[in-house]
Amino acid sequence: MRHRILIIAPFFSTEFLSRPFFAAKVLGSIATADVLTSNFDHHKKTKRENLHIEEIRKISYLPTLSYAKNVSLKRFISHALFSLRSGLYFRKFGNDYDAVYVTTPFNLSALLVLLQAGDKKKILDVIDIWPDSLPFPPKIKKAFRPFFSIWKQSFQKAVKRADFLMTVSDEFLRESLRYFHKEAGCAKRIYIGHDFLACQPFREKGFITIAYVGNLGNLCDLETLINVLETKEFLGKYRLHIIGDGDIRSRLIEQLQQKNIPYNYFGIIYDKDRLGKILGEADLGFNGYKSTNASFSYKANTYMAANLPIINSMPGDLHNLVDEKRIGLNYVSGDADSLGEVLRSVNPELLIHLKENCNKYFYENLASERIEEEMRSFFTEKVGLGQPVRHGRACPQNGRSSGCGER
Repeated sequence: MRHRILIIAPFFSTEFLSRPFFAAKVLGSIATADVLTSNFDHHKKTKRENLHIEEIRKISYLPTLSYAKNVSLKRFISHALFSLRSGLYFRKFGNDYDAVYVTTPFNLSALLVLLQAGDKKKILDVIDIWPDSLPFPPKIKKAFRPFFSIWKQSFQKAVKRADFLMTVSDEFLRESLRYFHKEAGCAKRIYIGHDFLACQPFREKGFITIAYVGNLGNLCDLETLINVLETKEFLGKYRLHIIGDGDIRSRLIEQLQQKNIPYNYFGIIYDKDRLGKILGEADLGFNGYKSTNASFSYKANTYMAANLPIINSMPGDLHNLVDEKRIGLNYVSGDADSLGEVLRSVNPELLIHLKENCNKYFYENLASERIEEEMRSFFTEKVGLGQPVRHGRACPQNGRSSGCGER
């Protein structure tokens, strides 16, 4: 009899790059897997349509509040509603499962579920750490310090309750291990992974194209990029491919038009072939973020899957990889002089070299097949989901089903 696992993930998507979706497919191949997610699609800002995934037995949708803007009170209430309802759902149906997989965010959802999970196998996947990675102004952080402290404590307590820990970056792993009470071997960094998109060699065109893929929101540092590209030194030498949507889209396009910066806006693209074709026309991918403690982004995976070196301001894993593996160029977030220096250094010879490094690093570390193999090994060898189940419990091995005990 196979294990039965419940996958709880509010940001679950089959069309956008989604860590929970990737994990769900792997879990569904080795266990009987159900998914619990929100009935509101965060990416499309619409009610979610019924999804069908071959590896998943059942997908359930919790009703929550719709919101139009990512920075809004309605979004906060929507997340709180999902968290409370996921806790209630698990209280009602949790006994139907031998294991549970939850994500942060949301901290509260993960905590409420893991508090009730008892001796079930409890897997926590740290995709982001809120509020650390969110760009709240210092004045807001100071004024609402007690609230932010409670918010972070819910993450810490969720980690303490987990039996097995996955993170999308080494930086998140180091932070999470401070609160993880099981053996360090039960925690693993597994990068997000991506399907291959395109692999175009550099073609000299007389200008350089920078691609931006993802949410056009307050986290991205596109304002600094525009400030640099509008200068006499760079105007006309660089062009932008913008793929995505978000709160700042109208303001961004208005600025590009006013400053006569060449650009193409493609909107949100779901089709991988079309996305690969557009990115195949670009030379660099922009991974510029405002102040954030996040250390690995979905968009960085997308760029490298398309063989695009990244212009990066994110600290942690990506900053180190860019320096060590030479897969792009780092600049200081919000610093136009720093970004200008980076763009000034770009030339055909450098791009050829960076693209070669990106291609090599992607296939060795980020390709979907590689990540799936790594994740499957963790779920079977550490979590023990590949073992037979008797009476809803894993068959013990030397007194333990996983080999992961208290530290």
